[in-house]
Amino acid sequence: MRDRRFVACLGVVFCASWCATADDAEIKKTAKAKAEECQKALIRGDYEKLADLSHPKVVAAAGGRKKMIEGLAAETKKMKAEGVVFKSAAMADASDPIAVGKELYITIPFTLEIKVPDGRVTTKGALVGISDDGGKTWTFFDANPGALSRDALKKMFPDLPEKLPLPKKEPPTFTKD
Repeated sequence: MRDRRFVACLGVVFCASWCATADDAEIKKTAKAKAEECQKALIRGDYEKLADLSHPKVVAAAGGRKKMIEGLAAETKKMKAEGVVFKSAAMADASDPIAVGKELYITIPFTLEIKVPDGRVTTKGALVGISDDGGKTWTFFDANPGALSRDALKKMFPDLPEKLPLPKKEPPTFTKD
């Protein structure tokens, strides 16, 4: 009798861990797809879409949706006038999601290629995604290690998990044309 209960318990544990893995895999896939949308919007100059995919706290910090869109458009125009253009972004695999209360946090590393006069700059970073509906929808913020420290991010996002992997600062690479 004990053996049957032990086997039954093992079966329940196995099923629960397999289901969690399957759910995590789907969550990671969905988050990565949305992060790719976010980066494609940046490359295309679709700032409305970029604002829609940005975390509400980021949008608020930019002065609201309209000001964020106007600011991105103006900054991009200045960059283009200087010969600086976002060319491509490649997303890596997402980290495992981490639950904090009703929110899920996930990190999606990326490599961004930027055309500059006389060459190209390649830089690495990551988007942090936050979902408050179990991973069905996501909003993002850029966790660029050159811009903000974890402590600074924690001021805006106090529930940011300590275990959430954030990218380490790496110097960009330049390739001459």
